Amino acid sequence: MSYLKSIVCSMLVCLFVSVCLGEECSPGDTLTQEIKAKQSKETGLMTNPAKMLAKLLINVYQAVFSDLDNQICQFDPSCSEFSKEAFEKYDPVQATLMTSDRLQRCNPFAYQYYPKNTNNYLIDKTEDHKLW
Repeated sequence: MSYLKSIVCSMLVCLFVSVCLGEECSPGDTLTQEIKAKQSKETGLMTNPAKMLAKLLINVYQAVFSDLDNQICQFDPSCSEFSKEAFEKYDPVQATLMTSDRLQRCNPFAYQYYPKNTNNYLIDKTEDHKLW
């Protein structure tokens, strides 16, 4: 019975890794994975379900909730655009941490710590906050 539990647990871990990282669990087929990665970069399509879900939620937020308060983000790019860029460029775990960090830095005191662009927005790019 414990053998069956270990097989089920390893399958669940494999499924979790494949969803979070967008990779397949079969280690012998790396050439196919490289070809798929190259094709998705060329076409601009995201194949990772976690990234696609995050981007969908951000798009819904931008379309429905972002303009309700008539508040304008003080950063360039805005917090939701920063999050969208992070999910496009980095893995879901790192993008989530970067988004959380950005939301914590978005406060009235941020003007003291960031340079301003010509439109008086604070400059804060995703490349400056890459974690690993």
